[in-house]
Amino acid sequence: ANITLKDLITMSSMLECNDDNSFSRGNEERMYIYNDWVKFVLDLPVKGYAPWEMKPEDSPFKRSFSYCTAGSFLLGAVVEKVSGSSMQKLLADKLDKAMGINTVKWNLSPHGITSGAGGTRYRSRDFLKFGQLILNKGSWKGEQLLSEAWINEATSAHVSVRDGVNYGYLWWRFEYPLRDKKVWSIAATGNGGNYLFVLPEEELTVLITSEAYNTRYMHKQSQAIYRDYILKALPQ
Repeated sequence: ANITLKDLITMSSMLECNDDNSFSRGNEERMYIYNDWVKFVLDLPVKGYAPWEMKPEDSPFKRSFSYCTAGSFLLGAVVEKVSGSSMQKLLADKLDKAMGINTVKWNLSPHGITSGAGGTRYRSRDFLKFGQLILNKGSWKGEQLLSEAWINEATSAHVSVRDGVNYGYLWWRFEYPLRDKKVWSIAATGNGGNYLFVLPEEELTVLITSEAYNTRYMHKQSQAIYRDYILKALPQ
């Protein structure tokens, strides 16, 4: 009852849900075989911590990160419940049409709820526009589609994942070397090594598409492309 939307959107709820642990009760693969995905999430137990694990109260930001696709799905279900509209229509009306995006494919749960958990398909040129929207602090061709305050809040660090990696509101933050310092890049990531990087200091947004689905190297490969080639190609 104490879990908030902010807990879900920062992947730091107390639900026993960890996609990186195949034994986790809330692992996303278990959700997909259920008919009612909302009930699956709401039935998850509160997780515990082994003696050697860091508890939220001892962690930076007082939160404990655990990547939970099921929690993201529940966020989307809440949006549809409260708004009375599908996420496809909401995004089309609020963002897509204004940004010239007209080709999008969303996944649905068995009950017809739009999946905010991932798997949404955009054309590369269209998804890149979201990076530009962040660079422009929510403005697109002179129209303020999202507030600057929301962009700043969503892309700020709210939970520590590990050294050099933080998490915002479903946005990753990665620290990379650039010239003689380290900078934080904002990123959206996907299976296969698909990445959208945003580096505000350089007014840079980068999209990397990859088909290395379900491989161990998919994320390392795309991050290496960004870190070792794109960032090093910037003017010194």
